[in-house]
Amino acid sequence: MSFSLPTGVAAAVRPSASPALLGASAAIAFSFAATPFIVPRAVSDLGVGLGAAGLLSTAQVAGFTLVNVIAGRRLTPDRAFIRWALVVLAIVNVSSIAAPDFSILVITRLLAGGAMGLLTWIAWVDSAADARRKGEIASIGPITTLVAAPVVWWLDRWAGLDGIYLGAAAVTVACLPLRRSVDPLAVRPGRRPIETPGVRPTLVALGGLTLFASSVFVFAGAFTSAAGVGGLGLTLGLMLNSALGIIPARRSRRRVHPGLPVVGMALCVVGLTAGPTDWIVVGSIALWGAMFWLVIPSVFSSLSERSTHPGDRVGDAQGVMALGRVLGPSLGGLVLTSADTTVLTMVAVVGLLAVATTLEVVEVGAPARG
Repeated sequence: MSFSLPTGVAAAVRPSASPALLGASAAIAFSFAATPFIVPRAVSDLGVGLGAAGLLSTAQVAGFTLVNVIAGRRLTPDRAFIRWALVVLAIVNVSSIAAPDFSILVITRLLAGGAMGLLTWIAWVDSAADARRKGEIASIGPITTLVAAPVVWWLDRWAGLDGIYLGAAAVTVACLPLRRSVDPLAVRPGRRPIETPGVRPTLVALGGLTLFASSVFVFAGAFTSAAGVGGLGLTLGLMLNSALGIIPARRSRRRVHPGLPVVGMALCVVGLTAGPTDWIVVGSIALWGAMFWLVIPSVFSSLSERSTHPGDRVGDAQGVMALGRVLGPSLGGLVLTSADTTVLTMVAVVGLLAVATTLEVVEVGAPARG
């Protein structure tokens, strides 16, 4: 960790990936890192229920999903898209501060998700054929979250929701002057990729991974509060979550059996929702990051190997993962409203074990192209 963190920061300073795409990925990571703070803050500041507050995350990721699916089929990566998506993201983040009521706030987060979806699609398509760029794009998320967690915590205490969205707007505006570029190999007309063995079950598994994981993680703030862990403890857990995710994200060229870390995520679900001590709750949040980033680069590499063009499945993969994040908070909110935390834990654990089994079956049994 003491060696890998400076290495990751140095790669972000002298990147092979487009600085604007790295900056955009950082702005997106900031927004997602804020979600565990935004949900409980919306409950206290806006007077909505916990399930309703989850709609802020649902709307944001709904826009993300829709744009990823459309972009992967219809659009060609272009530098102009980077510029305009950053402009739109900055505007809607500022608009979130000025939103007069909860329904308008939900709409602004839907638009923010669309801009983030376009930027994420371009970043991953641009890096699909280059392992170094892929590692940079993958690692910028946990690196940003490591820094963002205490910042968001302070913004939350300083000005609540307005402070958090002001921070998101500031990070986005800072990306506007950065150099924009797209790998010429990534610039090609959108088309439907050729189906190959193992692709569909892998995409279903990716959607299930984020569905069941987000159904629990989006309510991390509420679970830690119930366990007697304050905002500082939640911040520490999120910082460690990011720090432990940097190493596997940077080493994206090293393949692992993806089922094992998914099982680890299932154990983290149990620790977060039912941990008998506060350090187990915080530790579960921390280990979650390492488990997640052991899975994602490996599965993306598997999809690239099963595609005619390395970037063919980026939109599909990001889309189904985002769809899982859309449905996850709704699933979690529904279960918490109609049942209790124990039932939600059981649903998430069983779902993650099914995902682990699917990924292992594909890894062992479905050959890659060529």
